[in-house]
Amino acid sequence: MIYIFSYCLSLFFSFYTDITSRNLGKFFLFIAILFPVLLFGLRDVSIGTDTALYVYPTFELATQSDSWKSFSNIVSDSTNIEFLYVVWNFVVSRITHDYSIFLIFTGFLLYIPFVYSLYRHKEKLVLWFALFILYFVFFRESLNALRQYMAMSFCMLAFSYLIDNSYKKSLLFSIIAYGFHHSALIFLLIIGLWILCSFRSAKISSLKIKFILTSLFFAMLSFLANIVSALENIGAIDSRYEERYLTSELYGTNIPISLFALCILNLIIYKQISKFSQSSLKVFFEYILILSLLCCFLGTISTFLVRIGSYFQICTIFIFPIMYKEYIGYYDIKILRFHLAFLIAYWILTVVIANLGQTYPYKSLILGI
Repeated sequence: MIYIFSYCLSLFFSFYTDITSRNLGKFFLFIAILFPVLLFGLRDVSIGTDTALYVYPTFELATQSDSWKSFSNIVSDSTNIEFLYVVWNFVVSRITHDYSIFLIFTGFLLYIPFVYSLYRHKEKLVLWFALFILYFVFFRESLNALRQYMAMSFCMLAFSYLIDNSYKKSLLFSIIAYGFHHSALIFLLIIGLWILCSFRSAKISSLKIKFILTSLFFAMLSFLANIVSALENIGAIDSRYEERYLTSELYGTNIPISLFALCILNLIIYKQISKFSQSSLKVFFEYILILSLLCCFLGTISTFLVRIGSYFQICTIFIFPIMYKEYIGYYDIKILRFHLAFLIAYWILTVVIANLGQTYPYKSLILGI
């Protein structure tokens, strides 16, 4: 299958990024991201449920517009698409009218922040495993929820600076992320959690903080409609969030079992490998994994709302590679092997069997598939 073939080639080159010289390593890393970018860019419009909904139509509007004013007016009148995504479409449409080239450019914009954020910490993490998680858990959804994943890529750049205590850069990239998708406001909770962990008193036990976080989460869940309404009133989000994220008419009230199982397994594995870690980040990481599990319960309100948890779940591309950096070489790696096997099984379940997001089988007229 072309997905597995592309993933394996990318992982092969990313592995050599760690064991070669700095300049050669950068070259191998660039080659590594070419494969997912081309896979992202050469697909048909039928791949990804949101592709035909707004990705293709928005770019077509941009190519047909004579000026920024006419394009922005049409988009603002007919859709609620965020400003930076509109700008991106217009800028690329001035370079090319080819939809596939637009997707390739967009693929680079999407994956370079992800990869650069990891590369900044390559001495602290297992880079190939970070990309393994990115491909087998999140790549499928990036073909579907494009604007949100563009936002999440900049959130991960913000995350990489956050764990360096570089608050200004973290906030800057968070603002950029918000410009691509307003759901990036959720990342402010991660910044707040980092501040809490950084300045918490030693007298406050980790168990108490877990209890407080869980209580606050369910309190926010109870008042979610009020929170969304307040954000809408101040203009932080638009009306579609209230229409789509607070109703279950289309999708039913359910907790997505596959995601729930993934989050539970992540917590179990984390508890095992973190026993051997001396990292100052491990408490912060554990809180993120707990919140990502709790976010599965958002499915009781709306399937769309579960996407909010993606901002916590995507942090696993940092969490486990950092933890395994200490774990591998000193302890039995059976846990790592099991983790890899489970992630592959998760991909098969969600992509091959369930075809979530309408991304399987892969189709491309350009590639003749």
